[in-house]
Amino acid sequence: MNRKIVIGCAVVFIMFAILVGVAMVQLPRLFEKGKGWFLATLAEQQRIDKLEAAWKPPSPNVDATWFPAELGEWKLDRSAPIPGVPELDIPRGGYHASYSSSRGSVQVEVVAANDLEKETLLRRAQDALSKAADAEETTTRVGGVTVTSKNGSSRMTSSMGSRTHVQLKGDEHTRFWWVKGWLFIFRARGAADSETFPQKLLEATGFKAPAAPAR
Repeated sequence: MNRKIVIGCAVVFIMFAILVGVAMVQLPRLFEKGKGWFLATLAEQQRIDKLEAAWKPPSPNVDATWFPAELGEWKLDRSAPIPGVPELDIPRGGYHASYSSSRGSVQVEVVAANDLEKETLLRRAQDALSKAADAEETTTRVGGVTVTSKNGSSRMTSSMGSRTHVQLKGDEHTRFWWVKGWLFIFRARGAADSETFPQKLLEATGFKAPAAPAR
């Protein structure tokens, strides 16, 4: 057998053995890390489930009492009834509020939706978000020629329990949260997006929230 081939095979074998050894050392650590993430996610979901179960609407119909003047760093700018949310293809009346902080603003809409209606409203809203992103155009001028092109949209959607998060073009966030017959919609851009803002709103409307799990 050619000597170079033998040496090459030996080198490959040694490299393979090193990789296997590294994998054996790292595997328990990766397993524990994955296990920790899973348990933390499960604990958080259980806490959210308790929050939803404990929450009670501040009034039979959504009104200004649903939107506290302050939610931690967030300050209420305005709130008012709305006939619908046309940009999300939701023709149902509800209430709108706008909160701001040093990170930017969060727009909130709340509309009534029973267990069957929520799926239809969510589907229509997500389709509207995608169509709006696809329809955006960019116009540039090269020399004496004007070029118009449509921007392709990148959409990421994740769901957990009664919560759905849609992210468009990297920095446009829309969070849907359905609780006891009400669909909450939270919209923000970039740093203003917050996973905890929806929880703060529910926690501030009439009950003591369950304690966060110890870590």
